[in-house]
Amino acid sequence: MGRIDELCDERGRIEGLYSELNKWSFESICLVLYEKRFGLLQKNAGDEALNFITAIKTMMSMFGRMMVTPVELHKSLNTKVWQAHTRAWDTIFRSVKSCIDSRLEHCSEQPSKDFLCDIYLHNQLSRKELYAAVTELQLAAVETTVLMLNTQVLGSNEENFKDSSQFRPERWLQEKKKINPFAHLPFGVGKRMCIGRRLAELQLRLALCWIVRKYDIVATDDKPVEMLHLGILVPSRELPIAFCQR
Repeated sequence: MGRIDELCDERGRIEGLYSELNKWSFESICLVLYEKRFGLLQKNAGDEALNFITAIKTMMSMFGRMMVTPVELHKSLNTKVWQAHTRAWDTIFRSVKSCIDSRLEHCSEQPSKDFLCDIYLHNQLSRKELYAAVTELQLAAVETTVLMLNTQVLGSNEENFKDSSQFRPERWLQEKKKINPFAHLPFGVGKRMCIGRRLAELQLRLALCWIVRKYDIVATDDKPVEMLHLGILVPSRELPIAFCQR
């Protein structure tokens, strides 16, 4: 909330709001995983965390391009897209490995009950498996990948959501008509469901609770915001909203 106050201009607008939300989400997952803050919500953010987020953005952008042409073609020709994609992954793995190694070293010197040490010391995962699992968690915390389903299309289906283009948050109260539980599955379902779902939902609810207590969220224009598919669905332009203090 302090960061929002800091960034809002005189009209309540925040430049780069999407990026700021990514930073906040990154800080949240790192606090859970490593019991560590990277300072991204401060004025002078560290390069380590910023490089990680940039690498994720690059990886997802290149991934989107490789969905159009075969991955093997990019790999065999060593295209610029492939090079950028692999460099981004190297940065991501290097960052995660460094954080995990540092945390486990700290635990070996001062045993404590935290997320990573508890899993590792009880031999539930090898260190290599831990690297892979935590990388997926940290990636998903910053950007959630949608490979098979276009959730924007499903959420706009009139068969399941009457007046789907209208902003009607009360529809989710489900007091009168039950919404088909399979009509919209942004986190997937069953064994393949996103492992970060509960954390993501907790983040969203807490953020909304704090924000709406202090601000009215208003639209700054009535032009449509289109969706771009870059491995994930992202807005085509700066989000046209402002935070006006109540």
